[in-house]
Amino acid sequence: MLARRTKLHFPSGVSIMTPILIPSFSSKGWKFKEGSNGDKISEIKEVVEWSAEFLANTVLFSAYDLHYNHYPGPKDLGEITDITFIDSGGYEKSEDHDLSSVYRMPWPSREWSVLLLKKVINGLPKAHNIVIVNYDDINKPRLLKEQIKTAKEFFAEFPQFLHDFLIRTETKSQNFIQLKSILDNISLLGNLHIIALTEKELGNSLLERMVKIAKIRIALDEEGINSAIHIFGSLDPITSCLYFISGAEIFDGLTWLRYAYKDGVAVYNENYRFLERGLTEKTQSAVKFIFYDNLQIISELNDEMVSFSHDGDFNHFSHHKEKFEKAFKRLQANIGR
Repeated sequence: MLARRTKLHFPSGVSIMTPILIPSFSSKGWKFKEGSNGDKISEIKEVVEWSAEFLANTVLFSAYDLHYNHYPGPKDLGEITDITFIDSGGYEKSEDHDLSSVYRMPWPSREWSVLLLKKVINGLPKAHNIVIVNYDDINKPRLLKEQIKTAKEFFAEFPQFLHDFLIRTETKSQNFIQLKSILDNISLLGNLHIIALTEKELGNSLLERMVKIAKIRIALDEEGINSAIHIFGSLDPITSCLYFISGAEIFDGLTWLRYAYKDGVAVYNENYRFLERGLTEKTQSAVKFIFYDNLQIISELNDEMVSFSHDGDFNHFSHHKEKFEKAFKRLQANIGR
């Protein structure tokens, strides 16, 4: 069985077990409006403020958004969750979008650099349990060996936090990460707490992504590396489960803000509003209920993953158990296990 649980140890002495499903926030894809002092204010600010009271276990903020005050961060919100992930800001700065993106609104392109990222990290509350992601610039791809070396040097400056190393493509001509390159350099990934991959760069089909995750997990285990695998951009009732049964343990994404979760799938918000709230619910109120309901479902899905990791019984999943089992058997055939 590839599904697993890993204990993450924070420098504070606190430990937490995977799987971890992370509701994420990003200004990308949201409209900006002009503030009274001429600043650009993102719509996401109000969403973060709405959601803060519902968040419980974990959350992901973008360092780019924190730097430009697009929404309140850990210092403003306090310890609203057990763990806070701080993304490097590369997603907001780039022209790239994740697979669940619906709207591609123009957003102000502002200065961003590793120095600004370090400034944000240095301003984080040291008493919180925080995971930081290394700086990545998709416009300047580098060989994996160089990515690993640079990331380890970056993380060495912040021993007070857990480290999440994001692997990116190595050349501008590559759309997907190269499995052979990762396997050839697997020994260099030791001493990294978490190893991350973006869903979009994993492959062109669900099966291809599952196979890559599984082969990386197997190679890490054979090398004696216990780092958890994190999939960026995957937080929904189907793909999170598929990647979990393939060996990944940490999942984050913006899907919970873009769709409503119902009966094991992500659906159009207005359909959900009609089915669950009726005809007269006002938009703002309905959206708040959708966020709350999605967070509840994410929590329940986390529990189902934990149960599955104990015995591999697909009946622990409330939805799609037969399809998940068939997908796992297909995965096993493709990796020769």
